Amino acid sequence: MDRPTKAISCTLVCLTLASVAKTDATNDKVANKVTDVCKEKKYLTDLARQLAGDISKQESDLSSLEANLRSWKLAAGAKDRRKRCLYTALWLKASALQQTATRHVADNRKKINEAHQLIAQQIGRLEAIQDLAKTKIVERRGKHKSTAATTVTIALQREGGGPNLCQEVGNTDHIDPTNPTPDFGNLESIKLTPLNKLVNLMPDDALTITGSGSCPNSNTEAEIGTAMLNCAYNSDHALAGAATAKANIDVGTPTAVFKPSEGLKTCQSPTSTHSSSTPFLTRLGTSICEALIAAANTVETLDNTDGNNLSSDSLIQNSVRNCDTTFSHIEKASDATSNKEFVNYLKNSYGESNAVFKKTFITETAASNVALRQADKTDNKPISQITAPEQQAALMSHAEGVRNAKELEAAKKDAPAADSKTTEEICK
Repeated sequence: MDRPTKAISCTLVCLTLASVAKTDATNDKVANKVTDVCKEKKYLTDLARQLAGDISKQESDLSSLEANLRSWKLAAGAKDRRKRCLYTALWLKASALQQTATRHVADNRKKINEAHQLIAQQIGRLEAIQDLAKTKIVERRGKHKSTAATTVTIALQREGGGPNLCQEVGNTDHIDPTNPTPDFGNLESIKLTPLNKLVNLMPDDALTITGSGSCPNSNTEAEIGTAMLNCAYNSDHALAGAATAKANIDVGTPTAVFKPSEGLKTCQSPTSTHSSSTPFLTRLGTSICEALIAAANTVETLDNTDGNNLSSDSLIQNSVRNCDTTFSHIEKASDATSNKEFVNYLKNSYGESNAVFKKTFITETAASNVALRQADKTDNKPISQITAPEQQAALMSHAEGVRNAKELEAAKKDAPAADSKTTEEICK
């Protein structure tokens, strides 16, 4: 090999090794330790559990947001007009968040369900080969027969008693004790066992035939004819099966998940590049990638907000400005510099700490009693207990009716007394 060619070859090899080293360095350390089907099953099981927990958290947060939305919607019927504006703004903000979150959580659930199905399929294969590997061949006594002068058919079957394929990793055990918690967000590659390699994990079977004489007795591996050369019947033949676990059970295929150094961002093999002929493990790797990205999303519930955050929220600013006549003169609600009084009002009203906001607008609001009129009676119930649409309608319509009655009464008081003389003249 000449010098230029040799130099190019060395460069390519070095680049390849550097790439592999970089991937190993950034890949989840626990995934790097997956070297047999027991560890593979453990990793996939933990991954599926993590995905289930993440989507449950999203759905729980969405339920919390919907509960807050309902409370603020009902509290928007408050007697105090300024409080009505504050609650209305929260209701509208929560409604906007809820619409977006509902769609996103549904999409996330779909991706995670798809990953769960493929993971379950792979785990099912691994469990099947584990069970099969714990079998060995034995004689089916009394079922042997000779079908020709030169042929003997030996009847065999499999039964339990074979060796364990690998060391099972329990629920409380760890694949890598030095790194007990997998870093799924940096899962770039993991060895997964393809279907056509599972058979390679079956133990090495051996059938011992006793009762012969004059055999070679060389104790060396050879073809059947050589091994039985000169063997002759000596006494009753007997058969005994034995199974020996494979010495090498690391038959996994590296399966890509995230692109190197792009965990929770980009999949190595996007779904758009797949077809009906895409290998199962490739689809599984991509599905895991998409599910992990989906699981990393969060739902904004407003549980952790406060007046400082809400005072700078454009929807809150505009809603309160439009509703509260004290601030209706403001031209640009988002201009904090020229609207310091407005900003301070929002901060103080909603509470400058999360503890105050939570106590006032979540805990106390949910517990506050409101009136709802149904049939021939008016009841008072905590907002948290008013969940049925009929009850919500009864509350909101009753509150609106009370306000309308007050406005009508106020209008009558403010109306100038009618000039009776003018009226008489008009009547004439």
